[in-house]
Amino acid sequence: MRPSNPSLDRKYFAGLDPKQKLIHFIKFAALAPSSHNTQPWLFRVFEGGVDVLFDSKRALAVSDPTGREMYISIGAAIENFTVAARHFGFQCEVQPIFQGNHVAKILAQPNAGAFQKEDFAKTMLARHNNRFEYEDRRPDPEFLRWLDGQSGPITVHVFEAQGAKDRIAEIIGGALVKALDDHNFRQELSHWIKPSLQKYPDGMPGYNLGMPAPVAFVFPFMIRRIKAGKMQRSMEMKSLKKTPAYVVLSSKQDDQAAWLETGRLFERIALHAEAANLKVGVLAAAIEMQPFNDQLKEFLQIGERPQMFFRLGYADKIPKQSPRLDPKNIIIG
Repeated sequence: MRPSNPSLDRKYFAGLDPKQKLIHFIKFAALAPSSHNTQPWLFRVFEGGVDVLFDSKRALAVSDPTGREMYISIGAAIENFTVAARHFGFQCEVQPIFQGNHVAKILAQPNAGAFQKEDFAKTMLARHNNRFEYEDRRPDPEFLRWLDGQSGPITVHVFEAQGAKDRIAEIIGGALVKALDDHNFRQELSHWIKPSLQKYPDGMPGYNLGMPAPVAFVFPFMIRRIKAGKMQRSMEMKSLKKTPAYVVLSSKQDDQAAWLETGRLFERIALHAEAANLKVGVLAAAIEMQPFNDQLKEFLQIGERPQMFFRLGYADKIPKQSPRLDPKNIIIG
């Protein structure tokens, strides 16, 4: 189930009252990617802005024990909020607040100067995590130059050389085997894999994973009982080997602030990539699990902590987008 995409029409937006305008930005924020499509965010509207909180009921205790993936997901949602706000002529100030389940406060005020020449609000409606095989052609050089120019607390590493990609693929594959051979991991994962039906508002439906509809009905049952690591590794290696570029995001700090910034940068990259007709495909196992994260860090020859890994390339197969919770279920107070 996916609620209708929010409108980009500025005339429609102008007719909303101040609270409705903030809710409109939240609807864009809710289109952000999240680990297992858990959508772990909550929003509380106040005059002039919103509080962003995490929903502890949507935490992944096994695959995300530190909350890294949750904060990265919420960072992506915050980035969407700010991109949507700029589209409608609002300026945002994001204030991280790590107290209890409070993540950040976003102040949003009208500002004619907030409009930008490059408006990526439209790409939020099309962006998706593409798990399929990519075409064997190099990403747009202009996009790669933009990506190389990103600076800040999060470092971007791009790999196109086959030798480097082969070594990274070995690390990714090893992590997949360990994760999917773990009983507790499979139990948790099975809860979030859903049949290809419209009634589910969250999780990963079979059509996003490349599964035929009948397989998607039985796959959660199968994965709970079968060690599928080597099989999944074989499938992922095919996609990895045909991927023209890998991207790793890393940071000196390894805390909530770094995770939030990682999510914001990742979403900026994903929106720019979508505008260039490029797709991204996230794989998190090697980031979360040892010794694979250390192996990745050693290969990168950096003192920073890898925070995200994703594939980058062109895909001729475009899946239906993941379902989304109804906005009324993520707005509290």
